[in-house]
Amino acid sequence: MGLDGPLTHVQLLPVGPQHEAQLREQELKYGGPEWRFGGQVPSPEEYHQRLWQGVVAQYLVVDADERVLGLVACYQCDFVSGTAFLSAIRFGDQPNVDVGFIRGCLMFVSRLFNDFPFRKLYLESAESNSMRFGGGRSVLLEEEARFRERVWLNGRFEDLVVHSVSRDAWLASRLSRY
Repeated sequence: MGLDGPLTHVQLLPVGPQHEAQLREQELKYGGPEWRFGGQVPSPEEYHQRLWQGVVAQYLVVDADERVLGLVACYQCDFVSGTAFLSAIRFGDQPNVDVGFIRGCLMFVSRLFNDFPFRKLYLESAESNSMRFGGGRSVLLEEEARFRERVWLNGRFEDLVVHSVSRDAWLASRLSRY
């Protein structure tokens, strides 16, 4: 299955105050408190205060039926060195979520390279989550660092892997059309 077609029409919707309650619930359900908050379960008030802390852009990935498929965010930007971190979390187990969500992630990366002077984007993930990147790991993503047994996930320690994608590699790929 490709990334184009009627089932994969998605858009990026800017996160607003009206999304906070649903976002908090979805993040804790599908990503767990470790995803953004290092194992803490934030109160609604604390979640509100920390939602945009260090974040330059974040969007909901929404499909044609207005279902929220996930969240993408850009944070920890260093405009002097031209780098930033990218995060993404998929919500739900509905049919066609993976393809639509991946397409939304690609749209977000294109937007970041088009709108900001980034030369490189980093993506941190537990090793088991890195497997979801599929062929992109060998074609587009470069492993920059590996922290052994850094993340506690699913009852065991996993390596935290940092991948990067450079502007040049992105623009040279066919994925940049998104």
